[in-house]
Amino acid sequence: PYEKTVLQYQKNGKYGIIDFNGKDITKPIYEEIRNMPYREGELIVKKDGKYGLINLKGKEILPIEYDDIQASLGVKNALKIQKDGKCGIVNTEGKIVINPEYEDILQLGEDNKSGYIVKNESGKYGIVDYSDTTVLQCEYDEITQIHGNDMYVVTKAGKQVLVNKDGTEAMKSASNYSTIEAVLKTESAGVIITKGGKYGVINLNGQTIIEPKYDELKEAKSGIFIYKKNGKYGIIDASGNERISAQYTNITYQESADMYIAEKENFESDIIDSNFDVELSGMLIE
Repeated sequence: PYEKTVLQYQKNGKYGIIDFNGKDITKPIYEEIRNMPYREGELIVKKDGKYGLINLKGKEILPIEYDDIQASLGVKNALKIQKDGKCGIVNTEGKIVINPEYEDILQLGEDNKSGYIVKNESGKYGIVDYSDTTVLQCEYDEITQIHGNDMYVVTKAGKQVLVNKDGTEAMKSASNYSTIEAVLKTESAGVIITKGGKYGVINLNGQTIIEPKYDELKEAKSGIFIYKKNGKYGIIDASGNERISAQYTNITYQESADMYIAEKENFESDIIDSNFDVELSGMLIE
């Protein structure tokens, strides 16, 4: 079954769908019928070499006129379409959200509110939002999916830089890092960078806040970082002060409870509170 309430059937080399009682929902008029990945209640259909969408009642909700249709995990009401070799975005009501005029299009964040990275015919990248308004012009060699506080990580002239929505550079210096790995949650706080293969933090003035000496570095919450050094994980603050020494095989931050789960080599874990005190120790059972 393609869904919980319908089945596909074939007749004379064409496909249709029926309900579990064998009643026709659509005639066998399609060359292909398949699930819409990450979405329920919609089916991708192919007819005369083109793709569209129908619902489980057989109603066409996206015209059968596209070369390809793709859904993205976690992104609601937005589908990537390809038409005449160009890519765009439509919503599930069939309305074009971003005109199919780009060589490629990729979601910037976890939802459609973050916008989309687009590539033009010249191979340059820019950003448009969900209303098809240009955020960044297509003038960059690359744009990563790293962003935050209306700042974006782009590559221009072979160097990664942080830019604002108006395209101006957000950091005063681009000389003391190799790559930008993350934008910090607090506005104007800075970015996680690498230099010489090690991770650290610099602010928007280009000043080093945390020396690049860690094998991994991830912001858990504002001002607090989980780091890896010599194969073990620990916690430091924004000044580089060690709050938890590097003694664990892994540490994850649970935002909803404002606590850390720190795993040990013996398969046990420590539950660490926001004051970095161990509240519980033992084997976690999911």
